[in-house]
Amino acid sequence: MPNFLRVQFFFIIFFVYHAYCSDIFTIPHPDRIGGMVNVGDQMLTHENDDGYKFIVSREDGTLFSPSAEVEGLNTYNYYKIDIPIKDLFDQPNGATPGETVRINVYKNATQLTVLSPKNGIFTVSGSGIPRQLNLELKVPDPELVIKKDILDFGNQAIKTLSSPLILTIQNVSTMTKNFSEITIYGGFSIASNTCGTAIDAKTTCQIAVQFFPDKPVSYSGDLSGELTIRSDAIESPQKITLTGDGIIQNMDINGDTKINLEDVIITLQLCSGSLPNSPFYKEADVNQDGNIDIEEAIGILYFILNQNE
Repeated sequence: MPNFLRVQFFFIIFFVYHAYCSDIFTIPHPDRIGGMVNVGDQMLTHENDDGYKFIVSREDGTLFSPSAEVEGLNTYNYYKIDIPIKDLFDQPNGATPGETVRINVYKNATQLTVLSPKNGIFTVSGSGIPRQLNLELKVPDPELVIKKDILDFGNQAIKTLSSPLILTIQNVSTMTKNFSEITIYGGFSIASNTCGTAIDAKTTCQIAVQFFPDKPVSYSGDLSGELTIRSDAIESPQKITLTGDGIIQNMDINGDTKINLEDVIITLQLCSGSLPNSPFYKEADVNQDGNIDIEEAIGILYFILNQNE
């Protein structure tokens, strides 16, 4: 047989054999690991796993192909990773059963210390049976320190702007930290922000927050909101709870922060049994009996007369 035919023959045999074997022998089942994650004495959950990434590599740090990694936890508060097992044709860069490998954990691109298993080292299994590998992580050193986790504005007259409360952020790390997003919601707003887009190492910056309630506490309950700071720091995202109570001053029946004849008119309409077109608040009654009646009308008129003297 001529050489070129012999070469073609062997190529045909090789590809037929490989195609036939591919139908019979599937890719090896991965070594699936997963488990709970504790950072210090705190259990990590899918509600606070922002920025966490888990990667299994060879002991020297070389990555597998396909990759063996996952971001965050599932709804059962477990991480789950499939480690590819080596296959000559389909997964030549997979792991070999019995091989020593390492699980690496990152938070916002910063590698964390794995305490258990020690240094993240464990052995690959070729059984194809999922197994539990819980992780214990060392609490990382702080980078951005915020000493307050709540800002309480107390009582604030509705439809008036409070004095600002100051939140100080300190960068205790040796590197500049970048802010990606600072958001706020509820009846609160950012009055000023000296932090900008980044904070240098060993410096501080401040965020001033103000409160503007539009309804009294009896209508809306304690007003609450949240200030969220996202950055490339290890603590990100950092969340500050915001609270405050909207209150009505006496005799301000319609809650517009003014005591005038409009309040008298609304009061008289209520006394006559008709509902006014404007909003009204029973909390504004003079004698604090929870009713708007003739006493409020007299009190408001007396106030207006004395105010104009």
